[in-house]
Amino acid sequence: MRDLEFSNSFFDKEKRRSFIVGEPMKRSWAADLKILEDVKGVCEKYSLNIFACYGTLLGAIRDHGFIAWDDDIDLGLVGKDYEIFLDIFEKECGEKYNILNPYTRSWHHMNFTHISNGKEMNFSREYMKKWYGCPFMAGPDIFPYYYIPRNPEDEKFILHMLEKIDNTLALFKQSNEMAAQKGELKSDDSIIQALTYNLYELQSATGYEFNNERPLDNQLEILYDQVCRITEESEADYVCRYDEYTANKIKKFPKEYFTSIISVPFENTTMPVPIGYDEVLTKRFGWEYIIPKREAAAHDYPFFKKQLLEDIYSADIHLDTLCNYSKLDQKLFNKKGGQKLLLYHTSVRHMLIYSERVIDTIKKMFDDYTENNSVKMVWFPDLFPQTDDMALDLMVPNLIKEYEQLIKEYVSNGGLIIGREDFDSQMIDKFDEYYGDDDNIAEMFSAANKKVLIQDYSSTIFTKTNDDKTLEKTEIDIPENWRKKIYKSDGSRKKVILYLLSVSCIFQNKEKVLDKVQKALDIFKVNKDEVCLICYIANNNSSNDEITNKIKSEDWIIYMEDDSVKKATDIADAFYGDPDAISLQMKDMHKPVMIQNYDIL
Repeated sequence: MRDLEFSNSFFDKEKRRSFIVGEPMKRSWAADLKILEDVKGVCEKYSLNIFACYGTLLGAIRDHGFIAWDDDIDLGLVGKDYEIFLDIFEKECGEKYNILNPYTRSWHHMNFTHISNGKEMNFSREYMKKWYGCPFMAGPDIFPYYYIPRNPEDEKFILHMLEKIDNTLALFKQSNEMAAQKGELKSDDSIIQALTYNLYELQSATGYEFNNERPLDNQLEILYDQVCRITEESEADYVCRYDEYTANKIKKFPKEYFTSIISVPFENTTMPVPIGYDEVLTKRFGWEYIIPKREAAAHDYPFFKKQLLEDIYSADIHLDTLCNYSKLDQKLFNKKGGQKLLLYHTSVRHMLIYSERVIDTIKKMFDDYTENNSVKMVWFPDLFPQTDDMALDLMVPNLIKEYEQLIKEYVSNGGLIIGREDFDSQMIDKFDEYYGDDDNIAEMFSAANKKVLIQDYSSTIFTKTNDDKTLEKTEIDIPENWRKKIYKSDGSRKKVILYLLSVSCIFQNKEKVLDKVQKALDIFKVNKDEVCLICYIANNNSSNDEITNKIKSEDWIIYMEDDSVKKATDIADAFYGDPDAISLQMKDMHKPVMIQNYDIL
């Protein structure tokens, strides 16, 4: 299994879809992609059809990479493939990764598998080099998709059992909460009786034997998965994620959508996607899924915020370091009449979490306070450790350079600064207010009944883009074999249309595709003296030979291979065809985009 290589520029802070992605997130992406290569390798070895789902599928099709505000990889496996994967991945890669699901961890209560590269954060230089400067616990989620029985009575039984399991889980959680409030509950309490009755019903209907070896909620999650597995492929026409299907019956897909997997570009590797990706994305995100819009994540963004702030992880990481830019000078505390003395503090932890916004936020702070004569500001900046045990220079090298340069400029311009070696709790009495990151310094000010204002990084998550900007005209190098079809006999250029077909839309519209393609070609052919058509079938395979041959038979058309995509988007004046990352790219280039409708001939 190959080890991915990333250019240094990959880890630079980047604006994608008006959203700023920082260095730590880029390095987390790299760690995810490294694990993805192992997952793909194992699935290929055992002929398992793994595929991208949820936001990862959307990013693969729309952006050929991560969605800017997404911070993990979501993958899926159908039926037996998921069951086999749980067994063989442990044997193949169990020593390299933590494999978390209800079967492997009794405390795990989620009905999917999470693969993690570690059990805790690790900032050591050796570890960071191995994981591209990512110290966090990263890795993909693997979701099981199971078959929906063709027999309505069988489906009714499964849905009833799943509802009963969900109700039992709710009763169990409620009983725990009541026990915490009242003490131990008695067997004749109504909630205990209801819980006992539900467990008896589940055990009688499924044959599952509940025991005292594992927590009850963990056993219920295992039973949930076992019930989902009941149906064999031969007994079904559709597949689903049962937790979604029970809430919305539209969330099901023909099983054929997942029997053929294609690879699409994804960052510096490839991502497997189901051939029916168009309808999968349409049912999940709506027909306009190709248009970027930010949705709420299933967890707080970024995912490593929780790891950095939770005591269980942060107790042993010493991120609060000395600042030696100046020695303590009592003149720092001298105020003019009516002035307030403000301590401004920047914490390494929070700067790692909000790395992409740190510099702009600090500069805004300076603009707000340094020229305010009613306030005298003293900056207390944490520094980034750069040792073998805390190698943050591998994680945020660009942020470190910008931040330390900002400190130097602040000091050289007469800014007041204090180091951690000079700071103690008694010094708080000298300050009137606190502004900065939410950490132990802020807590000390709050305990002393001082005014505390926590720094808000969120206002700079998005940056505005100018959709009315004029694109610079650049000379485009047109391949010689294209020129004869693009230029008229008088030397003037025709209108160039990029016509794209995707294998997913071809697969899903089957009998309609040939008629639709023929209709489109007929329309363009009438205008071939004024219009040049560049045709491209994204992720083409041999199953589309009939369509490919039809297009190639028209000698007035340019049939484009994969390595010419960038050239074609630069040359084309407009886009027509199926939704894809290329259509979005053309839209970003302010070129007309029209998505074809197979129901209209």
